[in-house]
Amino acid sequence: MKRDGYDNHQIAGTVGVSECTVRRLLRVDPACLCVDGTQTRKSRSTMDPYRKEVHELLDKGFKPSQILRKLQTMHPDRIFKRTTVNDLCCDIREESTGHRSMAAPYKYAGQAANGTQFQSRNGVHKVKRRDLASVIWSGSDKVPAWDIVYIEQHFPAYTEILSIITEFRSAYAEKNIESISTWIVKNTECRFPSIRSFIKGMRADEDAFFNSIKFQYNNGLLEGCVNKLKTIKRSMFGRARYALLRAKMLLAYH
Repeated sequence: MKRDGYDNHQIAGTVGVSECTVRRLLRVDPACLCVDGTQTRKSRSTMDPYRKEVHELLDKGFKPSQILRKLQTMHPDRIFKRTTVNDLCCDIREESTGHRSMAAPYKYAGQAANGTQFQSRNGVHKVKRRDLASVIWSGSDKVPAWDIVYIEQHFPAYTEILSIITEFRSAYAEKNIESISTWIVKNTECRFPSIRSFIKGMRADEDAFFNSIKFQYNNGLLEGCVNKLKTIKRSMFGRARYALLRAKMLLAYH
C-alpha cells in the first residue's frame, strides 16, 4: 500500500491499526515478522558488550561489587548500575554451574499444586527476596507452598536459616536467657553474615538486651511523649519560634 502511494493515515484506516503501528511495521524487515505482526528479533542487553570482561573477572574470583568498580574504572564514560552488574553475574554463574546463589531471587518454570505448568511472560517464575524473608521471620503466607517445597529441595541454606531464626524466636518468646546464650555461642561463627552481625550487635549492648528479657519495663511512655511533641512541632512548622512551642506543650499537659 505504501508503494501504491497511500500515506500512513490511509493505511491505518484501511487495515484498522494505529498510525504508530504502521510506522513501526514500515521500519521492520518483513522477514523478521511473525504472522501476528510481532518481531522475531532477539532482545539485547546493555551489558552484552561487557559480558566477556565480567566472565573473566568472575573466573579470577572477583565479587560483583568489585566487578562494578573495575568496570567503572575501565569504562569511565559508561554508567553501570549495581543491580544490572549483579544480575549479569548471576546469569553467568547459572550458565557455568547450573544454579544461582541464595542471595539472588531464584527463577524457574514451576509447577502448580494441581500439576499444571505456570509461566510468566519471560518464561520464568520468580520469588521475591522480601517475601521469602517475611516467610522465614514471621511465617507469612506470601509465598505459595509449592514454592517453599521447591526452595527446600534446591536451596539447603533456606532450611538452615529457618532453623536458626526459629530457634531464636522460640527462646526469646519463652524469655529463656540460658537458651539465648547457648544460641549466641552456637551461631557466632555461622556462615551467614547477617546472623553474625546480629549477634555482634547484641553483644555490643548485652546488658540492655538481656534486661529486655528479664523485665517488663520499656520506653514506650517516653516514645509516646516524643511523638506528641513532634506532631505539635510539625503542625506549627515555619510559623512560630521555640517560645510558642513551649507554651503549647505546657498548655497541652497542664
